[in-house]
Amino acid sequence: MIADTPASPPAPASMQAGPAAVPLRSDLAAAPNQPANRRARLMVGSAARRWAGGTRLQQVWRTTASYLLLALLTLPVGANLLRQGFWASGDGLHHLHRVAALTRYLQEGVLYPRWIGEFAFGYGVPLFNFYSPLSYYLAQPAALLGPLWALKLAMLAGLFASGVALYRFTAAHLGREAALMAALIYLYAPYRLVDLYPRAAFAEHMAFLWLPIILWAYDGLWAGRRQVWQALSWAGLLLTHSFTALMFAPFFALYLAGRAWATRQWRLLWRGLPPLGLAIGLTAFFWLPLAAEARYAGLGAGSGDGYRHHLVAPLQLVGPLLYDYATGSDRPDTYFAFGLIPTLILAVGAASELWSRRFLPLYGSVACLAALFLASQPSQPIWDAAAPVLAALQFPWRFLAISALGLALSAAGLIHAITRGRGAAAASDISRRERGRLWLARPLIALIAGALLVSGLARLPFEQTAITTRDIEPEGLWQLDRATGQTGTTWVGELLPIWVAEQRWALGRPPEAPVDGPAIAAATVRLLRRSGDDLLLWVENSVTWPLRLHAFYSPGWQARVDGVRVPTGATGDMGLVTAEMPVGAHVVSIRYEATTVRLAARWLSIVAWAGLLFAAWRRQRSKRPLTSILLAAAVFLAAILPHVTLWSVQPPPVAARFGDQAQLVGVETSLTGRPGARLPVRLYWLALRSTARNDKTFVHLVNAAGQLVAQHDGDPGGGFTPTTRWQPGELIPDRHYLDLPPDLPAGRYRLKTGMYQLEPFRNLLTDPASVDGRIDLGEVVIK
Repeated sequence: MIADTPASPPAPASMQAGPAAVPLRSDLAAAPNQPANRRARLMVGSAARRWAGGTRLQQVWRTTASYLLLALLTLPVGANLLRQGFWASGDGLHHLHRVAALTRYLQEGVLYPRWIGEFAFGYGVPLFNFYSPLSYYLAQPAALLGPLWALKLAMLAGLFASGVALYRFTAAHLGREAALMAALIYLYAPYRLVDLYPRAAFAEHMAFLWLPIILWAYDGLWAGRRQVWQALSWAGLLLTHSFTALMFAPFFALYLAGRAWATRQWRLLWRGLPPLGLAIGLTAFFWLPLAAEARYAGLGAGSGDGYRHHLVAPLQLVGPLLYDYATGSDRPDTYFAFGLIPTLILAVGAASELWSRRFLPLYGSVACLAALFLASQPSQPIWDAAAPVLAALQFPWRFLAISALGLALSAAGLIHAITRGRGAAAASDISRRERGRLWLARPLIALIAGALLVSGLARLPFEQTAITTRDIEPEGLWQLDRATGQTGTTWVGELLPIWVAEQRWALGRPPEAPVDGPAIAAATVRLLRRSGDDLLLWVENSVTWPLRLHAFYSPGWQARVDGVRVPTGATGDMGLVTAEMPVGAHVVSIRYEATTVRLAARWLSIVAWAGLLFAAWRRQRSKRPLTSILLAAAVFLAAILPHVTLWSVQPPPVAARFGDQAQLVGVETSLTGRPGARLPVRLYWLALRSTARNDKTFVHLVNAAGQLVAQHDGDPGGGFTPTTRWQPGELIPDRHYLDLPPDLPAGRYRLKTGMYQLEPFRNLLTDPASVDGRIDLGEVVIK
């Protein structure tokens, strides 16, 4: 039978969050009167006691030393994350803007913003309705340092934590030396470097943490432990990166089946189903709306057969000695190879497993080979047959993430075959011959890890790029999107609602053939309050007319007139949120609300979380498991809550018309400023008509003598929504930033705004009338 327990003690008690291993058949025979599961637990405790080999202080020292060593060995790969600035990458800036956007929403008291209104040139996309959000929340504890450092520190922490997780999981089976080998392979695998730097795929990078944790937690099936951590581990992966969860599912099933076969305890597999069901319930608030509402976005169109273009040729998987990150039209997907050094490690590791017949390393070799097969061209018939499921992954080379885990476990088997697990024993219990084995294994670990590290780092492209605070603001993202022809931190527009008919590359540009249209009937609109993307308006009119938001319509947008729901839908090529305003004076609210599916999913998750806490409280032998959960939640919330403020903006009353072009209905700005700082101003315009004339908006700051001291002007909407794109009845937010001079004297200043046309050059007439065509917005105090 394939074994899964080392002949000598495998791991410290401090590492027994997962079971040590399933005993050999001969080990089970040592206690014939005990049930198999009970005997496994007895042996785990015995092994852990032998590993300790000393006082509690010695155990703590061993664990601490292991973590310090892993932290040190993480630096060769993660050191670039500690450098100033950012680096050129495929997806890095997108993830940076997502972290920054989530921070801003949390600061406004929106704890789970499914809709990110500042993306897609201010039209918004349902980002966190469809994209796993957890990794971006994990970056928030460091958000006080700014989005850039929050992202980089989260990536570094995720890198280190993934190594620790695999170390502890492997140590419980194969001993510390083998665990160190596994952790280093997991940290240094070439695809980890690809994810970290050339791609900067933040969410997929963070998903590496959960793969060993899931296997570790499910070892509990063979040790009779609680199912809480099994459910939480799968929930963590689903909420971090749904694609990785989809890829890992069959390999997880393979692990459980292999363990059951190795131990002949097939009935234990049934115990793995309730935690899976619980994990599905815990994450229902995310996956159920994703599954039900994907058809309302580009996601619903599917990925077609694009995966065929990304299946890697078998020889290309091997690659050169020094990993090649070069890409180009003549070298498609060249940095999605497995690597020559990893191939050699896998070959040697697999050969050693044929001799040692340990289950965990054998599983690693099989999983690695299966993952490589699914990433390569010979697997196309499988992809074609399972296209309705697999095509969602888009890129078959994503399976290289699974191959990294398999390679690490396979290499660990090689070291275990040399040490026979004795690296986990106390020094006094090791013979001279066994000590010699350890001294052989340690240089071999250094040699393998060093070769892998050099092969991955030798040609690693790392081009530092300067990045400023302005680059991380929404306008910085809009500049990036317009330059690349993309939108909403995506590459294929998969988050755009289906009602948007305009091409994504044209969203931030003027329309090709703007036309003049009639003005809407006289109406008075005033912004009463804004909270996140939700607006409260005062509307008074004598005829019905369509009120449009500068936002793409998507299920969840709902207008209410005097508290009563009114039909809300999409209009025009831009698919703008639209609702008819009835005659009279009304209070109108427009909110992005929970749909029926989201409400049901929310309550399903609430029930699941309540059940999880109740089960932990009822079934625990001590209060430690529940205490750990509550403590972790408290620490996380304590880190986030200091920069979360529940608030809503109540703009000062302002109302002015500018010709027959627009009406100013609201303004948001700071009442104070500092010399050398930026003064943000957000205007809200109501478009009265469509126009072929490209008018500009401006904001001026003047002193007591009326002299101009700071200004900003340009196309509305941060420069990306020219008046030629305005639709009648559209409510357009217009951001301006005034750069205050460093030598600006302290005192009281006035803020003014207006609109001007270029030909002939003049300010538009205002109502109420003003001499210079400017409307006063109020006082700003410079301190």
